[in-house]
Amino acid sequence: MTTWNSIDKATHARKRRAMNHPFSDMALFSSEPFIHSNIDRWIELLKEDIGEKQWPFSLHMARWADRLVFDTLGDLCFGESFGMKEHDSELRHIPAIIMDFTSTIHPRAQIEDEVQARCKSGTESRMGFFHYLFLDLDLDISESESLIIAGSETSPITLAAAFFYLTRYPHAQEKLAKELKAAFSSVDGIKGGGALHSSQYLRAFIQETMRMSPPVPADLAPDGQQGGIVVDGRYIPEGMKVSTVSYCMHHKPDMYPEPFDFRPER
Repeated sequence: MTTWNSIDKATHARKRRAMNHPFSDMALFSSEPFIHSNIDRWIELLKEDIGEKQWPFSLHMARWADRLVFDTLGDLCFGESFGMKEHDSELRHIPAIIMDFTSTIHPRAQIEDEVQARCKSGTESRMGFFHYLFLDLDLDISESESLIIAGSETSPITLAAAFFYLTRYPHAQEKLAKELKAAFSSVDGIKGGGALHSSQYLRAFIQETMRMSPPVPADLAPDGQQGGIVVDGRYIPEGMKVSTVSYCMHHKPDMYPEPFDFRPER
């Protein structure tokens, strides 16, 4: 049982508090080198794939984004990249549906024992997700699996959509590049901190990307409030769920004028 599928409120609250440690500022900061190394290698492979191709040419950026995120999550959650982004990786030839199945039959007990032994022995110097997930007695390897499942679809979708809007809207690309070049003197200097948090157009660009192309198709269904609520003139009894699909809500003209236009400035 994990944070994501625990329906008992007390159990969920306890696990959620434990999950705060992997997502603390310290844990996220210590995870940055591993994120950067995966991105750097990904860019190298992209350049190799492009090679001497003449413009115009196309790349399936959704697949490239999927490989990057999957490898990065493996590095953060298990301490080692899966290597899916590598050109000779056998994983990239496995259809997604088969990948979902095979992920359930790995030698789970062996992996869990090895990971916990590394952490407790002090030989594991990493202090990111990987460290906190396996040292906390209230968490286990299932949480890492859940993080990979949760992030291996949503993050690549958002990343692929961002690439699409960057190429489709040159003015947004130019404005974003100008902001980042002013905030950072080099690529190596791009990291969490005040400069990144102050990059307002970057945040606006990401938010507009997720508004236009929400990565989660499921509706948002909170529990009904105590005593019931009234929605659009209709009484909804306590315990009933009321939800709306995020795509529909994010494309309502009365909430977002000209909702199908990509405008981070909004």
